[in-house]
Amino acid sequence: MYISTPASPRVPDLKATITALEPETGKVIWKYHSPLNINGRGPAYWPGDGKTGPRLIYGTENGYLAALDVGTGLPAKGFGEGGLVDAYVGVVSETVGESRRDSWSIPNPVSIWRNLIITGARPGEAGPPQPRGDIRAWDARTGRLVWTFHTVPQPGEAFHDTYVGDEWKDRSGANVWSTMTVDDELGIVFAPVGDLNGRAQGPELFSSSLVALDARTGKRRWHQQITHKDLWDWDLPTPPVLVEVKRDGRTIKAVAQTGKQGLLFLFDRKTGAPVWGAGGAADAPKRRSR
Repeated sequence: MYISTPASPRVPDLKATITALEPETGKVIWKYHSPLNINGRGPAYWPGDGKTGPRLIYGTENGYLAALDVGTGLPAKGFGEGGLVDAYVGVVSETVGESRRDSWSIPNPVSIWRNLIITGARPGEAGPPQPRGDIRAWDARTGRLVWTFHTVPQPGEAFHDTYVGDEWKDRSGANVWSTMTVDDELGIVFAPVGDLNGRAQGPELFSSSLVALDARTGKRRWHQQITHKDLWDWDLPTPPVLVEVKRDGRTIKAVAQTGKQGLLFLFDRKTGAPVWGAGGAADAPKRRSR
């Protein structure tokens, strides 16, 4: 069993650690003291590929992705530099530079698919210029960047023309600060995307949307925007849930998404088609008026 604890500037002796425990007894097998503040929401387990052994993968404050060898508790050899990858690089322009590093992190346990590590981002909540909230995949063996999905479409990409002028530039928010879900069999990553920081004139894609990505390439399979023009912070705080639904004599592999509106949305995993009609949402039964 593996647990992580963050450091705290208020408690100088509290160090950021990851600890391996024997689950039956609580006996400490090893404890790693990180030189960086570990994000407190937990590591993810990569089982290895036969040549490279199992690793624990976790995000840190200030934008680093880290890997530990499960057997020794030491930084994973061959992963980035000394077991660290600087994930802040690549989400900022020269305008932003290092000025926002302190507010950018990988906030939740990463998602694992085959030999890929898939990460969201927490870029902070100030308006632009800010780091982007890209979804990215990294090689679990080397830490090499494999693909990037821009949650605010960049020039030349689909839906970029929904942003007017330079509204897209250095735009943060529209980031996955919750946890993604992966359908291992279909190879689809389901990403619950948060709201945009600052307003834009168009539909503000892909903010407050459930986005389905090809796990191998990062290409968009489909998306459903749950809250349009999200003025209320009604984004997606919960991980998508994979379910099977029986309708009209057939079984539909679906993905369920809850939000902050008290609604449950259900979509076909492959196509994104709503299971419950045009909106895809089921509401609680209406109360009878007195």
